[in-house]
Amino acid sequence: MTSSANKSDVAKQSAGEMDELWGDQSSTATCDNPRLQRFVDEKYAMFIHWGLYSTLGGAWKGKTHYGIGEWIMHPAMAGIPVDEYKALAKDFNPVGFDAKKIVKLAKDAGMRCIVITSKHHEGFAMFDSKVSDFTITKATPFKRDPLRELADACAEEGIALGLYYSQNMDWTEPDGGSTFCPPADRDPDFARYFDDKVVPQLTELLTGYGPIDLVWFDTPGGMAASYSQRLVDLVHELQPDCLVNSRVGNGLGVYSGLGDMELPTKTPTDGGAYECVDTTNNSWAYAYYDTHWKSPARIAHSLVRVAARGCRLMLNVGPDGTGDIPEEACTSLTEAGDWIRGHGEAIYGTGPSPFPPFSWGDCTTKGDNLYLHIFRRPASGRLTLAAMGSIVKSVTFLRNDVPIPFNQKRDLVTIDLPEWERAAIGTVIQVACKGEPKALHEELIIDGEHALNVPAEYAQTTHGVSLEELRWMETFGEWKAQQNLKDWESPDCYASWQVDVLEAGLYLVILEYACDVAAEGSEWLLKSADDQLQFVALETGMSDHAAHGRRSRLRYREVRAGLIRFDSTGCQELRLTPCNADTFGDVWFARLLIDPWRGNGRAVIPARP
Repeated sequence: MTSSANKSDVAKQSAGEMDELWGDQSSTATCDNPRLQRFVDEKYAMFIHWGLYSTLGGAWKGKTHYGIGEWIMHPAMAGIPVDEYKALAKDFNPVGFDAKKIVKLAKDAGMRCIVITSKHHEGFAMFDSKVSDFTITKATPFKRDPLRELADACAEEGIALGLYYSQNMDWTEPDGGSTFCPPADRDPDFARYFDDKVVPQLTELLTGYGPIDLVWFDTPGGMAASYSQRLVDLVHELQPDCLVNSRVGNGLGVYSGLGDMELPTKTPTDGGAYECVDTTNNSWAYAYYDTHWKSPARIAHSLVRVAARGCRLMLNVGPDGTGDIPEEACTSLTEAGDWIRGHGEAIYGTGPSPFPPFSWGDCTTKGDNLYLHIFRRPASGRLTLAAMGSIVKSVTFLRNDVPIPFNQKRDLVTIDLPEWERAAIGTVIQVACKGEPKALHEELIIDGEHALNVPAEYAQTTHGVSLEELRWMETFGEWKAQQNLKDWESPDCYASWQVDVLEAGLYLVILEYACDVAAEGSEWLLKSADDQLQFVALETGMSDHAAHGRRSRLRYREVRAGLIRFDSTGCQELRLTPCNADTFGDVWFARLLIDPWRGNGRAVIPARP
């Protein structure tokens, strides 16, 4: 049997390493700050990763290095010596860079802000810095200052400008954090690097490029709190309205961020402001091989999902070495933008949904209105809002105000959808209420028509069961995040979910979990109010990422566990508990799927939301 220490090591994987680099991502402010509320209300921003690494595009000396493109210098990827990396600058001539074109793309996409890398971990300044010679204006034939051009273009079009700055990691500075070229005769002196490069460059950025909306710091690692505080003080001294993100470190940012490429499942309840960062493919920086472009529908759906949880989305593009943004990214962004701008009332300035996510889509709120974003039209043509705590006055299509029939019996609202021409991305319905829309409870709805996703995050747990996030990086650089129910210290502990059954009947249970070899054969019990389902956990195997410099991890599997019956309708508990094994801690449950039984044994497993 694997020891608890070993289990923890396997589970945390590379996420533990990134947690150390990202630092304390808590924040100090709440959304009652008007400046911060505007930040959240914007909902949608563009992130740009562009630097010297963009000239390589994920390849070095004829070999492809899979992963996030901006890390290609790192020993875990190509391991490029500092002198050789710096020499790349003499051939960096991104004549395709067009600031006005980029700003137009952001506006067409429906974005309200652009955040660009001014200096990433490579240490190369993408602006005219007087502090260093390793800059785009001094070390390259390009000579132009792209940040100046972008700042001017943003100002002309009313787009806010934010700046990414890597304050700790600097791989080409002898005294920088995680440096690859430490001094030969002494230990690295971080204070010297901080005083001689970070503070002067940040001062240049905050005094030479007009109003800066936010500074997006990154990977503070073990940087002392005194350094984080100096950065916050400097930003607020030079630009009092400028926001600072949580990756400034030590809990001193004014807004928080989730992990890279992580979208929320539940609405944060601490009153703070939250941002989610994702990218249009898998890598942040340009990688020639990364053609995994997100579709317009996926981009729009992600934005709605983030807005419905009360957060803001910043979506990344990676220009190539010529300064051009790949056409596929531009196409997806503009097509999604047509839909986003056409439904802006239901996105910008909205509040979170009072309901958990629906199988057919999601919901945002504003004032006395609910906005139902329908991405998959129910086969029955009917939407059901259970636990509705407000009186509904009217239901209409958002785009044309055409009324839609509905019925409300106490807290149950049914909406009979007319036939309409299917939209490529989705249809939005406006539900006008008497007063602010409210839900009486947050029970997950089993409606008899759709498969219900039951995530670990929605579980209530007893002592002995814990909820822990597992993060890992896939081959092409994409980060994954999954909450898990784990530990299971005794047969007396359990996890439970509150569900509202609208239609009694037989349902197929599908489990997604990871299981160590030591726990194979452990028995588990899932109970409803009327039935129970016993199943056996099977080993799911390990992934092997040694070739890519990453630790192994347990794999997840989706397994059809069997059938369970709900004979009664209404709110009830669904409980998961171990039975008779002494190795339950080796099983990590990610989610259940409760799918109406169709009688042929081939229920459709919906994609992870």
